[in-house]
Amino acid sequence: FILFKNLLKSEDIQSKFNLEENLDNYANYFNKLKELYDLNGKTCVIHLRNENSYKHRNMNIDNYDLAFDFLLKNNYKIILYYNNEIPSKFNNKIFHFKNLNEKDKFDQLLFIYNCNLYIGNYSGPFHIADVFKNDTIVLDTVVFNHFVRKKNFINVPKKYFDRKLNKFLKIDQIFNRNIECVWDEKILKNLDIDPIDLSRREIFEAVKFYFEKDKNFFNLNEFSFYKDIPYNKNLAINYIPKLNFLKEIFDK
Repeated sequence: FILFKNLLKSEDIQSKFNLEENLDNYANYFNKLKELYDLNGKTCVIHLRNENSYKHRNMNIDNYDLAFDFLLKNNYKIILYYNNEIPSKFNNKIFHFKNLNEKDKFDQLLFIYNCNLYIGNYSGPFHIADVFKNDTIVLDTVVFNHFVRKKNFINVPKKYFDRKLNKFLKIDQIFNRNIECVWDEKILKNLDIDPIDLSRREIFEAVKFYFEKDKNFFNLNEFSFYKDIPYNKNLAINYIPKLNFLKEIFDK
């Protein structure tokens, strides 16, 4: 909560520096970059986390094919940040940054700054999108008390399956058991809890939700855990969409 407080204070000093103005100076360079890779028009940057640390935070690329196809049909060019080879079925559909290395970092920064939509998990690239307040969809998240400042935001977490109870945990159970911010998967394993990846259909439904005019999100005001959290209006769980596959974790 000390961190949350300081993040809110940082909004007051934003006028003292202007990163956007500096990046705008590279507009000509960026336009040439888009032409080089045939990426003119609407763009969606997608970072699918695939790291060796905290593997329960990773995202399964095989589950994203329906979402990719949907975005392409809606005339988005996809720029994928994924630190591995991609399935061959995606080769002709997307522009792939395989190595998130020093050489390409500035180009990656420009693509996030200029994109129409950002999709990913809580990660380094996500925080760049957060600074620029891009429209954002975060998927397969496991940090339920994450802090966000923007409103153009959708959050679809993994569900927690309790093997002892043989059912999914509800949102208040996740907070009351103090597992709302677990980075070490060993903690969850010791509690017999499995984070369940979003399915192909669920990811597709989440991305499709972004295009709806009237968006409805779950209301947490009736939950006791929520009332006890400082800065609760700035939590990412305020932006969990009312989708059928998530309703069971919000039942009282």
